[in-house]
Formats: sequence, C-alpha cells, structure tokens
Amino acid sequence: MVLGSNMNYITKLAILLGIIFITLAPIINHIVYCFKDESYVLLLAGVLVPPVGWFHGIGLFFGWW
Repeated sequence: MVLGSNMNYITKLAILLGIIFITLAPIINHIVYCFKDESYVLLLAGVLVPPVGWFHGIGLFFGWW
C-alpha cells in the first residue's frame, strides 16, 4: 500500500513538472532568441501579449520560422 501511494504522488509530481516545462520552455526560447537576434520589438510584443511569445517559441523549436 505504501508503494502505491508514493507512486501516485510521484506521478502527479511528474505531470505537474511536465506542464510547467511545456508552459515555460517556449517563452524562454522566445526571450533568448529575441535577445540574440536583437529583435526588441518582437520581444516587447511577446511580453505584452504572452501567447505571441509562446507561439513564437514553439515555432522556433519546430523550425517553422
């Protein structure tokens, strides 16, 4: 019984960490790219409207742009 409850806790923790990673990784990718490429207008757009930064970060990861 103890192992089952620990596995349930570990599974929930893994799912939570996965969601946090999936949410933050594209935004961090967007910020790093904009600073490296000196695209400050796009950086500002991604900060003011978070979905812009998130979609841009995903697009960079998959090579769409």
